[in-house]
Amino acid sequence: MFVGWAPQGPVDHALQLTGFSDYERNYGGLDAGSLLGYAVRQFYDNGGVDAYVLRLAGDGGAAAGPADAAFLGALEAAFDAGGAVERIDLVNLICVPGLADALAIRILQRRARERRAFLILDCAESADAATVEDQLAGITGTDAANAALYFPWLRAPDPLRQDALRAFPPCGFIAGIFARSDAARGV
Repeated sequence: MFVGWAPQGPVDHALQLTGFSDYERNYGGLDAGSLLGYAVRQFYDNGGVDAYVLRLAGDGGAAAGPADAAFLGALEAAFDAGGAVERIDLVNLICVPGLADALAIRILQRRARERRAFLILDCAESADAATVEDQLAGITGTDAANAALYFPWLRAPDPLRQDALRAFPPCGFIAGIFARSDAARGV
């Protein structure tokens, strides 16, 4: 399951997708101001087959990034009892591209453990070998067994910038590789 802002689409429930064309049709495709579309595309490019996408937005559908208070509030509500995530039968991977807020991560770790899912976390974009360990300090604990933090951000071509290299959070790439491996060998 991928969670983030997209330029269009429902905000009250997640949609099940079977390819990036489903994402484009329902959520508007890639948007330079959002990491969600890129992560979903990277998932499918790396072997993913089936995914849920939950769009979060600010007031009136406004753009909201993973560091914005409106986004973090909507994220917590989506994972609370009765929230949009509870209405999905099976979630085995959770990705929130670019999320680095320690409190939100701890909440998602607990929800991942409760749902028997795995949370794929991105390091901060500015992280380096000397600082990535600091990010781990705030997100270790009893619920951390159902999560992994990936470092560093990956450089890949950006189709919206004439394929110039750009840094992307690793969660979409990693989720695609997990899905491909699970399909080939089993979970």
